[in-house]
Amino acid sequence: PQWWVEGQADHEAQRVRDPAAAARERRTLFVQLASDVRSGRAPNLSSLRGSLAWDEYVKKAGAGKAYGWGHAAVAFIEARAGFDAVRRIMTDSEGPNTLGRFDELIQEVTGLSPAEFDAAVKQWVLDQARG
Repeated sequence: PQWWVEGQADHEAQRVRDPAAAARERRTLFVQLASDVRSGRAPNLSSLRGSLAWDEYVKKAGAGKAYGWGHAAVAFIEARAGFDAVRRIMTDSEGPNTLGRFDELIQEVTGLSPAEFDAAVKQWVLDQARG
């Protein structure tokens, strides 16, 4: 999914930044995303899977929010299941390279269905924004 590709890159880019600056940027991002959750403007991650839907969301909400949702979802996976879970998703070669296989991997590493995963990411963003 497009959110995974862009979000994973954005999330990993934070690893090479000054830790204090990265923490401030993440906090600012999560506060912005939490505002969208509370107002009902947060997208479902399933809607950000393909390039066309991704591009449409970027035009509507801005690249920062689109990349931000991907970043938040990857950070959630790492927080919930560890970096090895992120690595497992990135390096999976056991099944076909399909969205269905991606959904299976997410469920395997998080224990959540796609709908549960989406809701859990949004709740996690709200929790992170509170500090």
